[in-house]
Amino acid sequence: MPEYTDIESGLEKRLKQWMIETDDPFDHGSRNPETNAIVGLE
Repeated sequence: MPEYTDIESGLEKRLKQWMIETDDPFDHGSRNPETNAIVGLE
């Protein structure tokens, strides 16, 4: 929905910044090829 584009962009920026600050493994962690779950968190 176009009326929520600004809100979505703001939330995405905040999430990405939080992931950088906390070294969240979601974007760069090793994944199990069968389940796509982050290895070590299964």
